[in-house]
Amino acid sequence: MKFCDILLFKNMSEQEITQMNKSKFMKKRIYAKNTHIYHMGDVIGSVGIVLSGNVIIENIDIWGNKSIISYANEGEIFAETYALSQTPMMVNVVCAECCEILFINLKNALKPENSNQPWYPKFMNSLLMLSLKKILLFHEEFFALHQKQCVQEFLPICRKNR
Repeated sequence: MKFCDILLFKNMSEQEITQMNKSKFMKKRIYAKNTHIYHMGDVIGSVGIVLSGNVIIENIDIWGNKSIISYANEGEIFAETYALSQTPMMVNVVCAECCEILFINLKNALKPENSNQPWYPKFMNSLLMLSLKKILLFHEEFFALHQKQCVQEFLPICRKNR
């Protein structure tokens, strides 16, 4: 996948992407199927971008039950909230198939000395917008699930009280 096709780099020129790529805060790695990229409890500093393949974002509860929270497909970012907040991961990120991942170390990319680079405001804006869209989507899913649970709990009560 070309960097210019990745949403995080959509508003950037080839030259700006090349400048970022020459920096010390971007690296690529290849992972085999079922390999953990990040584990619950990890404190991370890098956002991941799926260049090929796809990853599963999963949660395992205290009883060992696994729930798939989300997927990140080719061109999509993952773990940006954890990388920005330095909060321990509450999920695992696992390769659903053989994957190539581009990591961007946000601590280094967002250093003040980079703020005068032409790519910096575009990168910041894209990172913020993608993160906010994912948060809003999560909230929509949460509220839909919450409404469904409320109906399931209160409907039998209403029927009983007729």
